Amino acid sequence: MIINLKEELRKLKIYKISNEELYKLSEFEEKLKLTNIKTFESDDLIIMPYYIDNNKIYELYAYELNVRIVDKIDFDTYIKKITGKEKIEDIPDNIIILHKHCYIGITNNQGLSKEKLYEYIIYLQNSQQIKEEIQKTFSTYDKDKLYFEIY
Repeated sequence: MIINLKEELRKLKIYKISNEELYKLSEFEEKLKLTNIKTFESDDLIIMPYYIDNNKIYELYAYELNVRIVDKIDFDTYIKKITGKEKIEDIPDNIIILHKHCYIGITNNQGLSKEKLYEYIIYLQNSQQIKEEIQKTFSTYDKDKLYFEIY
């Protein structure tokens, strides 16, 4: 049985913060760990992460997860198109790594892998780059303060 990801997310607690309806990333991680579902039905979607501390919201827009239904899975074509580069060699490694973690191409009959979603969550929670970025703004980092919205 395949369940729609957006329907599954609606079962999570919604946090209303500054007129935003957000989900807590750690609660989503826990739900994924507990579910027996290996693949979710999904349309094109974006998961936009936020870091929230003392009602201050920091949008981590560079780290949004972009899930796209494609005819053929081809990361090289995607990364060249998104960067405007003609050759992979012309794209900085950090940009390639970022997009490998923050882009999932799926075909209509493939579905969205629970494993890929889990890898994205772990990346957000443990990325040194994200930690440093947040620490510049908030001076501390706590992965339990990561939230997201989906659209």
